[in-house]
Amino acid sequence: VAYLSAVIHTAAVLELERGERRLVFTRRGLKAKLDAPLSAMFGMTADEDGIRGEIEKFSADGLLSEDQAELIKAENLSRILKMDCFRRISGGKTFREIEFLCALPAEKFLGGTSGDEVLVQGAIDLLWVDGRRAVIVDYKYSSKPDALLVKTYRRQLDLYRLAAEKILGIKQAEIEAYIVNIFSLREIKLY
Repeated sequence: VAYLSAVIHTAAVLELERGERRLVFTRRGLKAKLDAPLSAMFGMTADEDGIRGEIEKFSADGLLSEDQAELIKAENLSRILKMDCFRRISGGKTFREIEFLCALPAEKFLGGTSGDEVLVQGAIDLLWVDGRRAVIVDYKYSSKPDALLVKTYRRQLDLYRLAAEKILGIKQAEIEAYIVNIFSLREIKLY
């Protein structure tokens, strides 16, 4: 199951950026507090009323301050959770901000035919794996049109897919990759 922390962060930042509030809290700080699976939070639902209820529970349990809870708009969070990439990740294992370091063939992303390998380090925002297939979600906050986001970040997601293939042993054909733009509340499927 996907982790709530990044999704709640996206909803909160979205409201901050639109000027509704000026409260600032760090992404890592919020993530450290909200490290619980979505199924535990919302009973596998993206229903706005259910989300509101869970946000109230988080606040009552001290996981969110009142100000933080006010920043999270259930409508936005519901739209994000209803995206295809999140509906596809049930069962299996989900990792957030999973860091990796691996040697990849240089020609796969730099061109050429040298046979050299390049050491690549990165952090995948959300990685879901069930043994046979995987889903990669990369969060962006941008007013750029979808086509420009794809052009700008395709290489990054290609690297993530290469790394996942090498580390997990899952063929790239079985690794989906998405950009979730939290500014526009849109998802872009690259693969």
